Amino acid sequence: PIRKTPDTLRSICSAPSRLNSIGTSRQALTASQRPIPGALSQSDGRRSSNSREMMPSTHMRCFRGAPTPYRKTNTTSGQAIEAVARTADNWAAYRWIPTELRIAFLAVTLNVIAYHLRIRTPTMSAPHLAVLVSFSGQGGVERSFALLVNAIAELGVKVDLLLIKRKSPHLALVSSDVNCIALKHQHAATCSGEVANYLTQSRPDALLVAKHRAIVAAAKAAYKARYPGPVVGVIGINTSASIAIRSWPQRFLWRLNMRRHYPRLTRLIAVSDGVNADLCKLAHLPASKVVTVRNPVIDNGLRTMAEAPVRHSWLEDPQVPLIVSVGRLSHSKDYPTLIKAMSLLRDRAARLVILGEGGDRPQLEALISDLQLEARVSLPGFVDNPFSWMRSAQVFALSSVIEGSGNVLVEAMALGTTVVTTDCPSGPSEIVDGGRHGALVPMQDPAALASAIDDALLRPRDQEQLQEATREFEAKVSARNYLRVLNIDIPDKLA
Repeated sequence: PIRKTPDTLRSICSAPSRLNSIGTSRQALTASQRPIPGALSQSDGRRSSNSREMMPSTHMRCFRGAPTPYRKTNTTSGQAIEAVARTADNWAAYRWIPTELRIAFLAVTLNVIAYHLRIRTPTMSAPHLAVLVSFSGQGGVERSFALLVNAIAELGVKVDLLLIKRKSPHLALVSSDVNCIALKHQHAATCSGEVANYLTQSRPDALLVAKHRAIVAAAKAAYKARYPGPVVGVIGINTSASIAIRSWPQRFLWRLNMRRHYPRLTRLIAVSDGVNADLCKLAHLPASKVVTVRNPVIDNGLRTMAEAPVRHSWLEDPQVPLIVSVGRLSHSKDYPTLIKAMSLLRDRAARLVILGEGGDRPQLEALISDLQLEARVSLPGFVDNPFSWMRSAQVFALSSVIEGSGNVLVEAMALGTTVVTTDCPSGPSEIVDGGRHGALVPMQDPAALASAIDDALLRPRDQEQLQEATREFEAKVSARNYLRVLNIDIPDKLA
């Protein structure tokens, strides 16, 4: 067989010496010399392999299909030259397209296929995490997530913080390394479309969500965007106890959304074992779907802020015991029980400071007046630095009827302050290890709470033991546990 390039073949066909040696020329071929479809070859009577009529034009041939390669047959020398030249013409017809253009077209085609198949191109860039949360108050959830995103960013992970609401003083704690994205729709019920657009465009490695309504919105957004990455929700409260005070339509809708949308998530994180058990029971989830991870509560900033001095007349006399409580003035904190306990203390000189703001302030002020405790109980409101108060207090008291974890207990213990807490669902008993690291009393029992405070004032706990019990709540430790659940690898240089 003839093995030549098209240019070489063309030169062979046009060379006079070659044409003379063969005894014919391409232009001299007559119609009688061209093969007839189905005709027998002259040499052995077999049907010619070139049973197709010659096409009238090179331009017409390039539109009718791919070039036909030359095959060795028992045709005349003139017919062989014609077949070889025709093959060369067909291949040359496609050479007008530049190689660079063909490569660019191929790259565009592959990118389009990869986009529709959601094929991620592996890169050496840092892992990318999106966090959806509503900063809507002064609670522990907002502060915990501010510390969490800061600790994750310090580990070399790119963090996008999607903010539904941004009305919390704790938002000022967020590091400049975190990319804060303010959503236009400032309600969890209406932001799912915007979150879906973000997931489609940014394609983060994982999505972390806090609070029930935001979790429902994230589940809808991930489904709408066909997001393939892990979606993990965080529950920071005992849900059964939280919705018990709501109306029955609200309770029904809450349970319905949990049982419909929570199974779509990759995993759920509970901040305590009690929250974990309650969540599995209420949402009908298998135990393998929910994992317990402690809240990020302690960082270097807490210890630094605790060293700041507190200017208040009640701290000038160290002989007068000071009891501190921190939290929103709401039903869940049950401050009426704590105020009543103050009237039952043996040490009548002891003073109570409740740091926080909320809707129950008028009722609490009226109770203080009724019990004639104006000189011993103070409600300064929300303060930016409650840790100085915690460090200066002899006892930290928690009188809640509902908690998810009880972050303020951890903060007080980390500063070496003796704690007294009610045994409410679900986290305080786990933090004090069933009473090992602090007094544990029944809920809504002023006498029991007063007795525990009296005992704590007489026999304070060892500070080093209290601080050691809070190691699991260090922000860096908690951040690594979160990333493990999210299936995000820490860069090697920081692992």
